[in-house]
Formats: sequence, C-alpha cells, structure tokens
Amino acid sequence: MDNFSITSAFNGYSKDANGFSIAEITDYELVALSAAQGEKAGFAKAVKTHMDCALPAPSTVLPAGDGSLMWTAPDQYMAMLAGHNDRADEGFANSLGDSSYAVLQSDGWGVLRLSGERLYDVLERFIALDLRRAPKNFAARTSAHHIAVIVVKLLDGSILLITPRSSAIGFLEALVHVADHVADHVVE
Repeated sequence: MDNFSITSAFNGYSKDANGFSIAEITDYELVALSAAQGEKAGFAKAVKTHMDCALPAPSTVLPAGDGSLMWTAPDQYMAMLAGHNDRADEGFANSLGDSSYAVLQSDGWGVLRLSGERLYDVLERFIALDLRRAPKNFAARTSAHHIAVIVVKLLDGSILLITPRSSAIGFLEALVHVADHVADHVVE
C-alpha cells in the first residue's frame, strides 16, 4: 500500500525579511457558491440566513459567519471559512437549497498572507492593481506574472493572495523574486 502524506500548496512556506512577510495559511476551507438560474433573490435570502451576510458587491469581501464572503463574478462568490471542514460545501448545499450550487474548492487553491511595511512596494511590482488606495474590504480576481490570483485586502491591512494550486510553486517563486529585488533597492 502507498503511504501518502498531506502537503499544502506552498509546502508551509514562510519568510520574514526586510519589512515584508510571506506566510502560507492552511487553516481554512474555500467554497465556491453560485446562484441557480432565476434564483438570485432566493440565493441572497438564503446566504443572509446561513452566513448572516448580504451578498458582497463586486470587488468586495465581507465578514460572514466564521469567515468571509467575496464576490468573484456575476452571481458567483467564494466563502472562506476558518478551520477545517471537508464537508463545508454540504452545509451550504443543505442551507441554501435549490437556490444555489456549492462546491468545495480548498484543495485546488493555495493561500499566502502578506504583510509588513514594504508590502505595497512589493505588490505594486507584482500585481497590476493599486492596492495602496484600495479599501480594506477589497477583493478582486486578476493575474500576477500570467498566473491567476484572487487578491483580498483584510481589515488588519494584510493581503491574502489566493492562487490555483497547480501553479502555486511558480507563483511563489515569482513573488519571492520580486520581494528580494525590492529588498535590494531600499529607498532612503
């Protein structure tokens, strides 16, 4: 019998240097939610009941239940829940009923938390968004170095980067390269 071991998308990567911190987070579940055709009103009502949260507007993330809910596309949202529950999608399916579709996404994505005084110096060279001026409840789908990423600006000012697991290592290498380059060019 094969002996498999669980690994995360970024293999537990963590680095804190030159005013910039990168750390993989793994204590979460991601659930993709979408409204069934013709059920947007019922979906919104069911989400409000289940997560105690209204549907977020485009480019927005809102606190919801034991996590957050972010807009990802018209009538599509991503719930990020604290802790591990590999049946989180079933909980949504049961609570939201026929108004929606819920799909567990956790294993398909990797999540990095970025922080530090040099945060925006690095990100402005990595992601083509003006995150300095973005509000703290900002979320957007974009790309960085031709790799898909969801960017979330948290209330504490840190940033989450959520990227597909299939390209996570290349994504991390590009981010670390940019961070190292920024660190080498300290402006005084």
